[in-house]
Amino acid sequence: MNIKENYIQYGVITLLGGILAYLNRNVHVDDALIYYRYIENFISGNGLVYNIGERFNALTSPLYIYLSILLSTITGEVEITQVILNCFLMITSSLVLLKIFDTFKLKTAGFIIAVIFITSKYFYTVVGMETNLFILMCLLCIYYYLKLKLNALSICFGFLLITRGEGFFLVLILLFLLYRNNKALFHYKYLLIFASIIAANFLFNYYYYGEFLPHTLSVKIGQGQSGLWGKYSYLFGSSYLFGMFNNQAFYILFIFSAAIYGLVSHYRNIVVVILLIFLILLNIFYLSLNIPSYHWYYSIHFLTLFVLCGLGITEVISMTSRKISNKTLRISFLCILFIYPVLTQLEIARLLANEKPHTQYKKIGEWFLHNTEDGTVIAAVEIGHIGWYSKRYIVDILGLTNPLNADFISSGQFTKWYDVYKPDYIISHNPPWPQEVLIHDLISRGEYIEIPVDGVKDYKILKSERKH
Repeated sequence: MNIKENYIQYGVITLLGGILAYLNRNVHVDDALIYYRYIENFISGNGLVYNIGERFNALTSPLYIYLSILLSTITGEVEITQVILNCFLMITSSLVLLKIFDTFKLKTAGFIIAVIFITSKYFYTVVGMETNLFILMCLLCIYYYLKLKLNALSICFGFLLITRGEGFFLVLILLFLLYRNNKALFHYKYLLIFASIIAANFLFNYYYYGEFLPHTLSVKIGQGQSGLWGKYSYLFGSSYLFGMFNNQAFYILFIFSAAIYGLVSHYRNIVVVILLIFLILLNIFYLSLNIPSYHWYYSIHFLTLFVLCGLGITEVISMTSRKISNKTLRISFLCILFIYPVLTQLEIARLLANEKPHTQYKKIGEWFLHNTEDGTVIAAVEIGHIGWYSKRYIVDILGLTNPLNADFISSGQFTKWYDVYKPDYIISHNPPWPQEVLIHDLISRGEYIEIPVDGVKDYKILKSERKH
C-alpha cells in the first residue's frame, strides 16, 4: 500500500469520526456528568470536588480527569471540550488499529476494523467517560508490545492502570508474553517506570483526599454485595446491549456471523488471543464481584467483537476474489452482500444523535437551579444530570460521591443514608426502585410531600416539610 492510499484511509477515518462526533455532541451518559462537575468545579477555583467544600474521590479514572482538566482549563468550557477530546481519542484508536494490523500485513482488515469502530454506536454512548481513553491505552499497549518498544510500553502500562484499574489484566498478559518470548529484553527497569506513574497518582490521592485509592472501588463492590441489582446482573442483565445495534435482528446476525468467521480464520493471531484472554479475565473479575451491568464495562467486549467482525469480513472479500474471477460480477456480489450492514451501521450511528440529554432529569435539574437557593440538599440514585444542571449539593444514595453511603448499601442498610443527610429534596423513580425503599415510608409519615414539576412524569420530586 503506497503513501497516498495510507493518507486516504487516515482521511476517511478522521472524516467519519469528526462527522459522527458532531452529530452526537449532545449525547450524555448520566455518569459522565459527574466528571463534568468535578472538572467545572476545578477550573472555577473550587477544587477537584463534586460538592464544593467536600473532598471525596469519586474519580474512577485519574488520567482521564487530568486530561480533561488540562483541556478545559485552556478552553474555559467543559461539554464541547469533552466531545472534542473523545473524538480525538476515537480517531486515534482507529488509527492505532490500522497500525496494529499493518504489522501482520492485514491492511484491508485493519481499515475495515477501524471503520466499524469509528462508526459504532457504542463508543459514542460513552462520551464523557474514560472508556475511549481506556480503549486507546489498551491498543497502544498491544501495539508497543508487538513492536517491542519497551520504554513506550512501560509508560503506557502506567497510563493504562490510572485510566482504569481493570487494565491490570492486560498488563499481566503482556508481561507474561514478554517474559516467555523475549526474556533477554525483559528488564526490571521497565517495571519501575510504570510503577512510578502509579505511585505518583497514589501520592496525589493521599495528599488531596486522604486515601490512596478512589472511593468508587468500594462503591462498585458494595453495590454488587447489596444484591439490589440481582445475582450476576453483569451477565444476565446485559441483553439491553443489543440496543447498541438498535435491536435489528438481521444486522446482529450479520455482525456475529462475521465475528465467528473471523475467529475461526484468525484464532492464532496474537492480537485475537490477547483480546480473548483479556475478555475472559475481565468477565471473571466482574462476575466474581457481582458488579452491576453498567454498559461502559463492556468496552473490550465490543472492541473484540469489531476486531473479529472486521477479520471475518476481510476473509469473505478474499474468498470472493478467489472464487469469482470476473471483476464486475465480484464487485456486484460484494455490494449486494454488504450494502445492508454498511448502511445500517451508518444509520444507527446517525440516529444516536436523536438521543438528547436525559430530558426529564435535565428539567428537574434546571427546576432546582431556578427555584431553590444555594445550599439546598438534594438526594437521588442517579445524580449526573441533576447535579450538573442544578448546581446544588447532591447526596448520591448509592454512595458514588458521598462518604458512608456505599458502606450502607453493601451492608444492606438501605435507609441509613437518610439518618446522616436528611436532604431538603428527594428524587425517586415512579414507581420507586428497590434502592429507593424509604420513599413510601417518608411520605406516609408526612415528612415529605410530592411537588409537581412541568414535563416530569416518570419521577417523583419530594420536598421536606422542613422547607415549608
